[in-house]
Amino acid sequence: MTTLNDFIEEQLQDPLFKEKYDELEPEFTVMQAMIDARKEKGMTQKELAEITGISQADISRLERGTGNPSLKTLQRVAQAFQMALKIEFVPMQGPRAGRRQMMDTEYRERSLQYWERTHEEQDYDRDSIRVDDWLEPFDDIIMGTTRPILDLGCGGGNDTLYLINKGRQVIACDQSERAIQRIRKNFPEVMETKCFNMLDGLAFADASFEVVIADLSLHYFTEKDTSFIISELQRILVPGGYLLLRVNSIYDVNHGAGQGREVEPHLYESGAGTLKRFFDEADIRRVFKEYKIEYLKEETMTRYKLEKKLYRVCVRFEKGE
Repeated sequence: MTTLNDFIEEQLQDPLFKEKYDELEPEFTVMQAMIDARKEKGMTQKELAEITGISQADISRLERGTGNPSLKTLQRVAQAFQMALKIEFVPMQGPRAGRRQMMDTEYRERSLQYWERTHEEQDYDRDSIRVDDWLEPFDDIIMGTTRPILDLGCGGGNDTLYLINKGRQVIACDQSERAIQRIRKNFPEVMETKCFNMLDGLAFADASFEVVIADLSLHYFTEKDTSFIISELQRILVPGGYLLLRVNSIYDVNHGAGQGREVEPHLYESGAGTLKRFFDEADIRRVFKEYKIEYLKEETMTRYKLEKKLYRVCVRFEKGE
C-alpha cells in the first residue's frame, strides 16, 4: 500500500509540483523557528502573548502557519525570546524542510473529502436523528448558560437536537458544507451555522461562549494541531466556561484503535489516508493540563451499529491557572 510519504516522494518528481512545494518552505521555516524558540524558553502561547502584546489567537495562527506576520511582529517575538531576528538570503536547497506542511495539507483535504462523502450518503431527516444521553449529567451547566452554545463539529446534529429540545440557542459548526446544509434543513430554528475547518482557527471573538460542545470531533489531528485547537477553545471561552466533549478511547477497536500506520503515539493513518487519534486517561490530562477537569470517565456508546469505547469529559477553563 502506498503511504502518504511515498505519494509525496513520487509527486516531487513533477517539476510543477516541486515548484509549488518549495514555495511552502519559507513559511514553514518561520513557523518552526518560532515554535522551537518558545519551547526552548519554556513559554506557553499565553505567556508569549502577554510579553509581546500580541493576542494568543494571533500567536496560535503564527505557529500554525495561517498568519501573515510583518517584520515588526517577528521582531517583537524575537525580543520576547531575548533573541535577535536574523534574515538571510541563501542558495536554494531541496524541499525537505517544507514536507510536513504538505503532508498536513494532504490529510486535511482527505478529511474534508471523507466527511463530505459521508454526509452525502447519509440522507437523514430530523425524525431519524438518534440522541443519546451523554449530555444529561451536565444539564445544570447547559441550562445555566446565558449565551448561545457552540456545537463544534456538529455532524448530523445529534447534540444540536438535544440542545434545541432543551430550549437552548445553538450555533452549529462543521467543516462539511453538506453537514451544514442538513442542519439548516432539519433545524430551521438553529440560531446560526458556520462552515470552517478548526485548523484555520475558531471563527469567533475572544470570550464568546460559556459552553462549548465537541462531541467526537477533537480526535482527528496531530499533536501540534490538537494543541492549537485547544488553545483556540481557551480563547473563545469565558473564564469559568465549560468544554463538554467525547473522544475515542485506545480500546475502541471496533472503530480503528491500533489499526493502520501509527503516525504519532495513538494517532493512526487509515487506508483512506485520514487521521484518527485514540486517547487514554493520561493523554486527556496532558492535553487539557491548562483546564480544570471536572469529569473524566471511559464509557461505551451504543448509538452506532458496533459498540464504541470513548471518554466523556467535562473541563472548565479558569483563566490564569
